[in-house]
Amino acid sequence: MDEAKALEQIAALERRVAELERANVELARKAQTDALTGLPNHRAFRSALVGEIKRAQRTGAPLALVLFDVDDFKGTNDRFGHAVGDAILSLVAGEMRRALRESDVLARYGGEEFALLAPGTELEGAHALAEKVRLAVCREPYSVISLEGPEQIHVTLSAGVALYRGDERALFNDADRALYDAKNAGKDCVIAAR
Repeated sequence: MDEAKALEQIAALERRVAELERANVELARKAQTDALTGLPNHRAFRSALVGEIKRAQRTGAPLALVLFDVDDFKGTNDRFGHAVGDAILSLVAGEMRRALRESDVLARYGGEEFALLAPGTELEGAHALAEKVRLAVCREPYSVISLEGPEQIHVTLSAGVALYRGDERALFNDADRALYDAKNAGKDCVIAAR
């Protein structure tokens, strides 16, 4: 084999390796991203949570968790169909993301539920942040196209806020309980764990 042909094969192999590396990076990104909203998915959130808990334990800095739920979302899906429901979730995720700080970690936690980690944030600050997100989402109706044509859909969020106090399970239980309290208080509100 002459030298030119050998160099050509080496170059072709190098291109193929680079293509495979790019494909692996893309697969890793997709494995951590919710395809509908573009937010981190449940798996990515759990990974971020582990890191933020370690940081909070190491530094003593506060860490807050907010669980959000889109109010009456099943009714939206039932009335307008799943395509409109998907569009609403995507639009809501975008509004939520724009209302947050760069250090916050927002993820689609499942269905119409979103989870937010607010590092370095005490309970009062996390409540204010959750309220800012809630107001950003419900400020204007969302324009979507249903089977009947253009629709304006008003969306609200309920949220439960909790502070990490050394126990991950208690953190989620507290946030869940606060979210449940928000739903029982009439929805479209933020409640902090007691």
